[in-house]
Amino acid sequence: MGTIATRVAEEVEEYIAQVMEAEGLDKSSTIRKLLLKGIEQWRLERAIEDLKSGKVTISKAAEMAGITIYEMVEIVREKKIDYIHITKAELEEELALLEGD
Repeated sequence: MGTIATRVAEEVEEYIAQVMEAEGLDKSSTIRKLLLKGIEQWRLERAIEDLKSGKVTISKAAEMAGITIYEMVEIVREKKIDYIHITKAELEEELALLEGD
């Protein structure tokens, strides 16, 4: 396990103390927990942004966020995110291909 040292504002230090007290954790455990939560949130937000912009599929977004595709579908549904980027013409072409089989 690596070590990270950083300076934080007094306000952040106060929040850390509040979490320490509420969770009954020592300072190192509290900071690790908060850092992990922040990373998880960042991964999810990044995955959603890439999904919205059409850079990734929903399954890739789920992988990026470290969650299941079912969890990602639920999040997308709850947030009412439009992630299907297909034109009417592309859809009609796909349907025609399916009907040809």
